[in-house]
Order: sequence, then structure tokens, then C-alpha cells
Amino acid sequence: MRRGAKAFKLFAQIAGNRLYERRVKEKVNIEVDAKVIEKKNQLIFLEDMIKELEEKYRIELRKKAILKSQCDQAYLRGVSAISMEALKMSHSTLADYYRGMKMPNYDGQNVFG
Repeated sequence: MRRGAKAFKLFAQIAGNRLYERRVKEKVNIEVDAKVIEKKNQLIFLEDMIKELEEKYRIELRKKAILKSQCDQAYLRGVSAISMEALKMSHSTLADYYRGMKMPNYDGQNVFG
């Protein structure tokens, strides 16, 4: 009888240890699965945020290129206007200069005369 009790006690201890081990494994697996899901969700969130920021960066680069083009066009229009104004001034100055001089008019008859 004593031997049977000892064997039963040993069996109960081993069975209890196995049951405890199984419960601990289940708890650990549940916690690990929860952490994996949480980290996957964080990864998805960060990837979406990166995509959004990259799109915003591309939009800002496009805006910058458009603004630079507009500034270059405005600069060139200004330079062109200044050049045209200078050209007008030089023409008017030359016309005023020649107006003050008496230039002979040639009508084709007095070429050698």
C-alpha cells in the first residue's frame, strides 16, 4: 500500500508539473502572439507613415520646381524688359543725335555731285 501511495504521489507530482508546464507554455505563447501582432501593427503603421511622407516630399519637390521655373521666367521677363528699355533708349538717343546733325539726303541724282 505504501508503495502504491508513493507511486501515486510521484505520478501526481509529474502530472501536476506537466499540467503547470502546459499552462505556462500557453500563457507564454499567448503573450508572444500578442507582442508579434502588436509589432506587426506598428510596422504597418510606420510603413504607411513613410509612404505618406514620401508622397508629401514628392509634392513639395514638384512645388519647388514649379516655383523655381516661375522665378526664372519672371527674372527673364525682367531682363528682357530692361534690355528692351535700354534698346529704346539707345535708339532714341541715336535718333536725337542724328536729328541734331545735318545729314545730306541722297535721291540718286547727286551721288557724284
